[in-house]
This record gives sequence, structure tokens and C-alpha cells, in this order.
Amino acid sequence: MKKIFLGLLSVFWLLALAAQAADISISAQAGPQQAGVGENITLRVIIEGQANINGSPALPDLPDFQVYSGGRSSNFTFINGQVSSSLQYTFILVPKHTGTFTIGPINLVYENKTYSTAPIQIVVGGGGSRPAPAPSANVPSAPSASSPGVSRHNQDPVFITTQTDRHEVYVNEPVILTFRFYHRIPILAQPQYQPPSINGFWAEDLPPQREFITTVNGVEFQVTEIKTALFPTTAGKLNIGPATLAVQVEDFNRRSADPFADDFFRNFFSRGRQVALKSEPITIKVKPLPGKGRPAEFSGTVGQWALSARLD
Repeated sequence: MKKIFLGLLSVFWLLALAAQAADISISAQAGPQQAGVGENITLRVIIEGQANINGSPALPDLPDFQVYSGGRSSNFTFINGQVSSSLQYTFILVPKHTGTFTIGPINLVYENKTYSTAPIQIVVGGGGSRPAPAPSANVPSAPSASSPGVSRHNQDPVFITTQTDRHEVYVNEPVILTFRFYHRIPILAQPQYQPPSINGFWAEDLPPQREFITTVNGVEFQVTEIKTALFPTTAGKLNIGPATLAVQVEDFNRRSADPFADDFFRNFFSRGRQVALKSEPITIKVKPLPGKGRPAEFSGTVGQWALSARLD
């Protein structure tokens, strides 16, 4: 009898281990699923299971998008002797051109088994909030003169702007903050950038930093662009403070009336001028996630989800 009991116990133990090993899921969500060229699409990949999951999801080839990593977050829970883990990987996709595109299955290999997400369809139109760049992979899209903060400063030789891709989100829904430094006169030293205060958010940098040339109301500017993904952690009206930039620019004392002589001796009369720049603050309205009908295992992620799992 004792042997039978031990045998049954062993069988149940092995079945429990097998069930635990198989209890892995991977899901993906992209939003918005309709966007314009040059706009940001947030792709999230969630891996959940009752195990300490090792491994990273493998993205399919995405030749129609520029892809940036937005970082990884993890969460572990221990309930009734059972360990559950959840990993979230965030990516930012920037469409290169118009069309209907499919994000193929995203795969995770865990303990010699492959788990995959369902494909996601993205529709890209030409009417994005920012104009698309010319067909050159190295030139990012630039804002128009009517973009917030640009038209107000377009007569200044140097200025900065900050803007977000949206002003109303849910808790944990990403907001893309874009900082731009415009200048059309020589810079004498490395600018000192102070990011805005972001109380109530956690942040992930979105490299690489971009540098390009754009025209604002017929005036050509050199632009440095920095993007950051902000994830609100609480509901309410959250403030993104002003960004600041201290920069030393070239300032000329044109003493000569002779244009040729003035150009020739220009550097002898140059002196630096320190400029302190400050952007406008931004307010984001963060809505709480609905509590009614929320599953007990809800992990806090938001959006439209596609879920699929496969054992090889």
C-alpha cells in the first residue's frame, strides 16, 4: 500500500512539474494599429508563467520600420507556494512608408519549446502628425512650422521644444516625449542638457540620438533630437516639467565695413555668448484602469492583445 501511495505521489509530482513547465504564455500588443509615416507605434511583448523565465523574445524581420528598444520590466509573485513571473519588453516602431504591414510571430524559446504570438496588422497612412522624410534612411522626419513651440521661436537663432505624442493615456500606457534643440549659428561648446522632471512616470531612453537639418518658415536649422518613453504609474494630472539647455554660441562684433575683410578676420572678433534655454511644461491626463470586471490575474498592461502559444 505504501509503495502504491508513493508511486501515485510521484506521478502527481511529475504531472505538476510538467504542467508548471508548460504554463508559459507570450502575447503581443501594438498600438496604435493605424498610424502615419514617422509616427511612433508601441509594441509590447509580455511573457508570463509559473517559473523563473530566462530568455528574450525574438522579433521577426521588420524592414518597413525603424525599431528601437524601450527596455524591459519584470514582476514576480509568490502565492500559495507557487512562483509566477511576468516580463514585459517594450519596442518603438517607426514606419518608413505607407502600406499595410504585418508584424509576424514573435518567438520565445524556453526549455527547448517555442512559444509564439499571433501576427499583428499595422496600417500606415500618409497623414501622420509629422511629415515623412525624403527617401533617405538617414534623415528623420522633422516637425512642421505649425508644431507646438516651433512657430513661436522660428525667428530665434537657437531654441528648444518638448512635445508628446499624446496628452491623455491610461496608467502604464506609454507617452513618447520628444526633445529638440534647434540652432542656426555656430555652437562653441558642448550644450548642457537637463531633462524635464517626470514625477509619476518611469522612463526609458529611446536611442539613438538624432541629428538632422530642417527648414522652418524658410530658415534652415540644425536639429538634435532626443526621445524618451514615459510610463505613468498613477492616475491623475501629471506634469512633465520644463527641459533646460545651457549652450555657448558664437557672437560676432563686426567692426569692419568691408564685407571681405569682415569675413577674413571674423574669428578674431568672435566671442562666446552663454544662452539659457527652457521649454514649456506639459500636462498629461492619466486615466485609471477600469476596476469592474478586472480578472484576478490582471498584470496591469493595457491595449488590444493577440495571444497564441505553440509547443514544438
